[in-house]
Amino acid sequence: MGEPDILTARLRLRPLRSEDLDVLAALNADERVMAPFGGVLPRDKTAPWLERLLGHWRAHDGSR
Repeated sequence: MGEPDILTARLRLRPLRSEDLDVLAALNADERVMAPFGGVLPRDKTAPWLERLLGHWRAHDGSR
């Protein structure tokens, strides 16, 4: 079973993947993005966070 996507005329939403680490690390390093979440998260903390999140999805959903 493939991952579900939501498509609009201007946007494509899909689940996160391990390959998204670079983009996610850049977002987490941006003070404006992360201010509401308590501050920036460095790449060395983003990588394990992403893997925990993906592991949780696999454990509870089974399709990822």
